[in-house]
Amino acid sequence: MLVKEDETTWVPLMSTDVNAAAKEILESCGVRFGIEETFKDLKEVWGWGKQEVRLLESNEAATTCNMLLYGLTELATWHLPAADLVDRRDSPWDDPTRRPSHADRRNFLRRGVLADEFNAALMSQPMTEEIKNVLKRLMLLAA
Repeated sequence: MLVKEDETTWVPLMSTDVNAAAKEILESCGVRFGIEETFKDLKEVWGWGKQEVRLLESNEAATTCNMLLYGLTELATWHLPAADLVDRRDSPWDDPTRRPSHADRRNFLRRGVLADEFNAALMSQPMTEEIKNVLKRLMLLAA
């Protein structure tokens, strides 16, 4: 089956079931794409497959932790607007209308955790503007 994406682009979609309807092929390709995108995020963002463990049980535990962290990150940031999740100041070439990636969602949570830690540690002490700026730069470097 060929799908016309725009005036110049055609996308071929295939199925091993010769009796499948076009709707079924599109739905199964959409599901498959979602699975592939999740695997890509697990590998690139969470380092899935790069664990340095030797036992099968350790690999299973590391995989479970990666998938759990992926799911919790998506769940914690699902309701938030894209403008809150993405900071594109360091990459002005990036498309501002692009939806937030999983890495954007994880970095948003990391920045929040770091900000909470800095605020809790320094709450009792007055801070100069210079120290506040240094802490902001540290947070951007860390997350």
